[in-house]
Amino acid sequence: MSAVQLPLLSESHVTHDLSFEAALPDNYSSQGRKRIGDMIQTLWAKSEQTLKANAKQLWYHKRHHFTKESLLIRNISRRLMVDEKTIRRWRKEESWPRVTRNKMAARPLGQGAPLFITDDDELTDPLETFIARVYTTRNQQAIWDRYCRLQGVLLPEEIRLADIRYVLEATPITCSELYALFHQEPYSFARYLDYQNLSISMLKRHSSKIPLSTLLNQRPALREIAVRYAQRVYTNRGVPIETLARRLDIEPLDLCSYGTHIGEWRLPHYATLTHIISESVIRNYS
Repeated sequence: MSAVQLPLLSESHVTHDLSFEAALPDNYSSQGRKRIGDMIQTLWAKSEQTLKANAKQLWYHKRHHFTKESLLIRNISRRLMVDEKTIRRWRKEESWPRVTRNKMAARPLGQGAPLFITDDDELTDPLETFIARVYTTRNQQAIWDRYCRLQGVLLPEEIRLADIRYVLEATPITCSELYALFHQEPYSFARYLDYQNLSISMLKRHSSKIPLSTLLNQRPALREIAVRYAQRVYTNRGVPIETLARRLDIEPLDLCSYGTHIGEWRLPHYATLTHIISESVIRNYS
């Protein structure tokens, strides 16, 4: 599951347009539209400030490991969600120090993906950090929590039927664990299964249930299913690893570790995250 990391923030998107207004209901008052627009613009501005701070922190931390500035910029671009041109602009505006031109300097491993687990076995999810720095007030945090609960899920059509059949036929889990495993809204997923001539009642054939966390440790096939759909929600819906782990009732570090051997934790690109920000605000007031 290797793919080029798409940039989140590019020069062409520093000034955001107001295309989100097309998604607002026609009956919204001008005052209501302004309130929503102001909040979205505020969150967009904080998103750029956050990414700039993250890039600067990485620059200072990693500049001793690179012999060329272009290599360091490329590395940061892949680890974060910012394109190379924007990093160069920030570096020039704030006069970030030069790289250490020592040909013997060791270059960090894993340049193609973010480092989520530190040497002290702690989870450092850059998406989690990003969300925490953008949704800062209590009201904004409530908006984000609501987004994760209602919009941070997958459509039933995004789930492979073969995976659903495997879980229904061979996995002794509860209905709620089934929904969590595939990141589904219960009502729509049940209707989709019925349309596909499948039924959640198939889980009843298992006389005893085993905690999903235990099964994930015991069954590689189930673990791969869980990780790949969690990674899809992470990349396409912008839901951080810790939130995904709570859904599955497993430790965040365990879920992250699984994903280092299965697939890839790919950060959301710019179009996804800006859409999420506007969507989270609009749905909160609709």
